Amino acid sequence: MITRKLCIYLKNNEINQTMKTLFITLFTLPVVFISAQNIPSLVSQQVSTIRFGEFAEYRALEQSITKSPDAVFKALTPFQTDTMEKVRQWTYAQYHQILLYHEKSLPMRREIVLQLVGGLADAELSVRNDCVDYLTECSRHDFTPQAQEQFSNLFTGKAWFSKELILLAGFIGNASCRTTLEELAFSPEPAQRRLQWHANLALSRMGDDNATNWCLMQINCIGVNDDVVYDLLPGLVYTRHQRSLEFLVTVLNSDEKLCTSSNPDSGESILCGYRVMEYLASVIRGYPLKQLPSGDIDTKDYHRALLTARDWFTKKKGEYEILSDTF
Repeated sequence: MITRKLCIYLKNNEINQTMKTLFITLFTLPVVFISAQNIPSLVSQQVSTIRFGEFAEYRALEQSITKSPDAVFKALTPFQTDTMEKVRQWTYAQYHQILLYHEKSLPMRREIVLQLVGGLADAELSVRNDCVDYLTECSRHDFTPQAQEQFSNLFTGKAWFSKELILLAGFIGNASCRTTLEELAFSPEPAQRRLQWHANLALSRMGDDNATNWCLMQINCIGVNDDVVYDLLPGLVYTRHQRSLEFLVTVLNSDEKLCTSSNPDSGESILCGYRVMEYLASVIRGYPLKQLPSGDIDTKDYHRALLTARDWFTKKKGEYEILSDTF
């Protein structure tokens, strides 16, 4: 904008040619410098900043990522095996940025996913956890047979498991992971019993009816309340299993006020269906309510929105498409 205004000014005012050349040179030099930056050098500069203990801006490569993602990817690759944890962590964060900026480029996404799966074998837990988080933002189509095989080899040979890693295994749906998930789901070892819920959720996501029944039985034993709605029902949504969603629709239709209001000044109990109708918005095609980025329903009247959702499910009679391509 500044350069355009300057050109108009120069055109409309009497300034000698030398001054015009000087003005144009001064205003265009920064642009030329930025556009001509060497991407490997820029990546190396950022890595050097990290090595000296200074803060490295995770979005420092933003301009290069948007214009030359392949070059950035190539420049980042050597630092995946760097000896410094923070450098490796930063490298995978940049891969994540490429995913965000090029979500429509399937070849690029698949290449990045393959590198992130490799990051699950990193020696440091913080790096592994970051890679798990990034992979949960991907589509199942982003996992090539090579990526699936690599993940399966890592998963079945793991000495450590996190809840998120287990859910990622269920989402990817590689049958080679099933035996390990079944061992975790029914392990008598106290250290692994904390993972039992998530292992059954993962199996349910892979279509296991017995695991689905187990999950529903746990919830029925407790009964619907605030803790169940906030802590356990999102797990049922994750499974994308028809029976689990049918249970959620039952809660949606219930007129029992078993939950507390999100308003801290109100001690009144409310319908748990208000929260459930938010959960269902992102996993059912053609859902009648729109969801805001915050997760809330885009409405000024939550009660009317709940009635709309109830009516929609009644008319569908269980015939609706469940979206399972995302985590």
